[in-house]
Amino acid sequence: MEKIKSLQSVTVKGKIVLVRVDFNVPIEDGVISDDTRILAALPTLKYLQEKDARIVLMSHLGRPKGKKVKKYSLLPVVEKLKTIVKNTEIHFASDINDQGLKDKIHQMHPGEILVLENVRFYSGEEENSAAFSKHLAGLGDIFVNDAFSASHRAHASVVGITKYLPSYAGLLFFDELRNLDRFLKRPLKPLWAIIGALKYLRNYL
Repeated sequence: MEKIKSLQSVTVKGKIVLVRVDFNVPIEDGVISDDTRILAALPTLKYLQEKDARIVLMSHLGRPKGKKVKKYSLLPVVEKLKTIVKNTEIHFASDINDQGLKDKIHQMHPGEILVLENVRFYSGEEENSAAFSKHLAGLGDIFVNDAFSASHRAHASVVGITKYLPSYAGLLFFDELRNLDRFLKRPLKPLWAIIGALKYLRNYL
């Protein structure tokens, strides 16, 4: 863990911080039925706000396979986020390729949040293309990965972007690593391990 750079080790005041979160939440008829993953990201968001950073959030939702599919839009997540994060201006970018997006981000005030539309609406995300990675990196000054649950994916918003920006682990990510480290190196016995693997089991059910 000592080799992993924490968000708390860098000055973010006045910076535009791109944060990869995991907002892949269950949505039915436009309503989020479980906001656990959104709530889990709050410590990192609050930390960045307290440090006067401008925050740009990136996430995937579902498997639209590089196409814009309305039911996989992150707009319901943005609306939910507005009810959770109080007294904060929260913006939504419906098109990551919008020519005016950079200007919109630079016009944000410290502590404001902008959520990018589902990164999987763009084929370059799952292809981990250099072009898409560079495009995402061009939107900010620092990259923070707070999506531990999505970090097994070699995708542009997780891996590719790190080639072009200084990169750090978010508070949630670091907490997950700390728990794993304690479990593997200093486990309290007796212990139980509960392993979930539904996405893989679906192929056999």
